[in-house]
Formats: sequence, C-alpha cells, structure tokens
Amino acid sequence: MKSRTVWLLAAVAFAAACGGSDTAAPTQTAPAVSSTANADGGTTGGKTGGTTTATAAALTGTIGSLTGACPALSFKLEGRVITTDAATSFADVKCADLKDGTRVGVRGEARSDGSILAKIVKPVLPPPALPPPPVVTEGTVSGLSGACPAITFTVAGKTFTTDAQTRFGDGGCAAVKNDAKAVVYSQATPSGGVKVLAVKVIPPPPPPPVVTEGTVSGLSGACPAITFTVAGKAFTTDVQTRFGDGGCAAVKNNAKVVVYSQATPTGGVKVLAVKVIPPPPPPPALAGEVTAVAGACPAITITVNGKTAVTSATTVFTGKACGDVKVGAKVAIYGTIATGATSVTATQVVLR
Repeated sequence: MKSRTVWLLAAVAFAAACGGSDTAAPTQTAPAVSSTANADGGTTGGKTGGTTTATAAALTGTIGSLTGACPALSFKLEGRVITTDAATSFADVKCADLKDGTRVGVRGEARSDGSILAKIVKPVLPPPALPPPPVVTEGTVSGLSGACPAITFTVAGKTFTTDAQTRFGDGGCAAVKNDAKAVVYSQATPSGGVKVLAVKVIPPPPPPPVVTEGTVSGLSGACPAITFTVAGKAFTTDVQTRFGDGGCAAVKNNAKVVVYSQATPTGGVKVLAVKVIPPPPPPPALAGEVTAVAGACPAITITVNGKTAVTSATTVFTGKACGDVKVGAKVAIYGTIATGATSVTATQVVLR
C-alpha cells in the first residue's frame, strides 16, 4: 500500500510539472510543501496543505566544485549549492564559460534543502586596476630634439618624448631647453613604454644683487622713474624700486648713494633699491675742555680753548644737562659764528 501511495504522489508531481496530460490524473492529491526562509538563507520545509512558497535568494562568491553540463550545472558559492536549468539566464557570460574560480553573483529561489535554483547568473568583474603612480625625474635637459609639443630629450639619463597631452609649467613647451633644470612626471604604459604626463622647468635662481656705491650725476626723469649715473654705470628706477629714508626725492645730483641692482634675462639691469648715504655731520665749532662758565642756564657762556660759545633756550644739550656744564667738562659745541662776531651761537652742546 505504501508503494502505491508513493507512486501516486510521483505521478501527480510529474503531471503538474508538465502542465497536465491527456490521461486523467488520479483523484488522490499530494500535499504541497511550503518553504520558510531561515536566518541563514536556507529554508525549512513544512506541510501546509497549500502550494509551494518560493523564497528569493541572492549570493555572490567564487565558483567551486562545478559539475554538470549546460544548462544544468551545479556548483558551490560560499559553501552553498547552486543549480541552474534551462530557465536560468546567464547575463554577460555564457554558461559554457563558467568554471571553478569564476566570481559570479546569483539570484534565484532558495530550496528546502538549502540550495538555490539560479534564475540569473552574472559575472562579478574585478575593479579596474589603478594606474601606476607617476615617476618623478629631476635633472638637466640635454639632447633636445623635435618641435613642440612633440619633443624628445634626456633628463638624468632617461629619454622622454612629450605629446599633445603632456602638461607644461610656466613658459610652456618652449621653456624646455638644453641645460634647463626640469622635473618630469612620467608613467609606465601597459605596452612597456613611458608616458610623459607633465614637464616643469625649474627657473634658475636669480643672480645675487650687484652693489654699486658712488656719487649721483646726470639725474633726469620724475619719481619713481628716474635715470642717473653712479660710478660710471647708468641706472633707471621704476615703481618696484625701493628707496631708503627720504624716498625717491632724496636722490639728487652729488648725493652719495648705494644702488642694489640685478641683471635681467634679457641682458638689462633691474634696480632693486637705492639708498642715499646722508652726508657726515659738520665738525663741532668748539671741542675740548671747558675752562670757564658764566651766566645761568639755559643762557650761559662757555669758554673752550680760549674761544667762547653762547647758549639759549633753543640750544639742545646732549649727554648731560645744561647744569652739568662746568669747568673741566669735556664738550663738543655745534653752532654758527655770525659775521663780525667772536662767539659761537650754540645750537647743540654734547657733554661727554
């Protein structure tokens, strides 16, 4: 009896799979099995008396243990059995191209035994390889040939050829010349060649400033653009020239100056700065030891070396105060002697 029941169940299942038969099906109906998804993606079968419930499943991994013949394959992904059939769709890959080690993604239905009947199989492509990092080569250009932008040259013993895609620094391709210092950024190509990504010419350091000292002559022009001669050299200033105390207006004929200049790439001279040297102070009218003092500060009469000097409220005392002017003090007195006068009108008294 048990064998007959099994046979009837098999007959009903076959008829359902084939969409019916010209032969009437037995009246006994096989109970359907429902599937409930487990947390691990498997299913637990159970008799519910209804139709079979399919659970969607998806998995990505590397094919292993591949068996069968297309379209009916069986393989493992992440330890789980995957099966295919005539209804399985192979996207971006042929069924016959699948093999152990192929990385694929599978979408299908989970079965009660934990396997997945694949509806779609699609290869998982590896990410594109990153380009190699650029190689930086620095040195002096030599052996230059060609015409911009396609030039060939050597730097640090390596030969480089640029093209329309090569980027150039300030001055562009034309700045690349023999004996120029340059930094080349290149990259190896898949074919084993070298692709020049960029070339940057390193400008030479500016020459040190030339210092010229002497007396101004032949002054012409208007500040800040003036032209003059110092020590036989002609100089022309501009808005970028720096001037010392007194500014540009302090530069006059017969003034002593220091000129800081620099040669330009075109062969000219760039005036960086001009500093006027102030004339030395005039010598004191009287200097020495005080031999006599008369009067009261600030109006006193001072005798030095037999000559006298008269101070007033406008006289400046430096080093010490007016009250410190005494016999024996060392002084330097600056001032003027009026025509016909015998005494110095003191403007400054320096006490030591």
